[in-house]
Amino acid sequence: MSQRLINPGKKQGMNGQTLRLWALIIADSGVFAHSVLQKMSTIYGTEFGMATIGAILQLISICAVPLFCFLLVEGVQHTKCYWKYFLRVLGLAVVCEVPYDLIFCKKAFYWGSQNPVLGLAVAMVMLYIIKSYAGKGIKSVLINIVAVVMAATWVDIIHVAEGLPIIFIVATFWFARKKKAAQIFVGAIVICMCSMLSLDPKNPVENLDYLLAPMAVVLLQFYNGEPGEGNKLINYAAYPAIMMACWLIARFAF
Repeated sequence: MSQRLINPGKKQGMNGQTLRLWALIIADSGVFAHSVLQKMSTIYGTEFGMATIGAILQLISICAVPLFCFLLVEGVQHTKCYWKYFLRVLGLAVVCEVPYDLIFCKKAFYWGSQNPVLGLAVAMVMLYIIKSYAGKGIKSVLINIVAVVMAATWVDIIHVAEGLPIIFIVATFWFARKKKAAQIFVGAIVICMCSMLSLDPKNPVENLDYLLAPMAVVLLQFYNGEPGEGNKLINYAAYPAIMMACWLIARFAF
């Protein structure tokens, strides 16, 4: 999220930095489960319940998607330089790709699946188009629809993990951003509907992923609109660094 002045009148609740920390912890719980716990369950079998714990953590980790979508919308609203913000997100997507492929695709480069951060970058392009043609006329409405459809098409074509949910959740949070209650309520409904986008008859358990994701809106209820204080480099480097650390542990510690 971009830097902005802190409103001294709002001190209660959770600021953006704290919300980002929660999102990172939740996301990395899935990374840890998919890499380290999965490797441990392979070695030690089901004796220590590693597979069960890993499955639970991976289901919970999907809650990070709406949190990062919300933070992106907040960042776009308050950033001082849109394209610098976009380049940071795009750069993060590039850096995340190798550790993401190593953990989830078992190889350093796999073009059949891209990491979710790239979906956030595509969503930023969508929001730029929507912002550029903001208005109340039919032209603006049509452009908004086209922008969302184009973004959804692109993330599907390039196989971005969680791509379609990211686009639809970001769009929902953006269009409902002027009223927090409506934003959270409608966002929760769209998040539930996102479970339909990942239907897989061969793996019915994965169909339940986004049924847990609405739990993320509980955290959003405590968001106070403040950015919080944090190191920008650490904020961006933490996710790929933790992914790489988890892969190294799974690869060499067992």
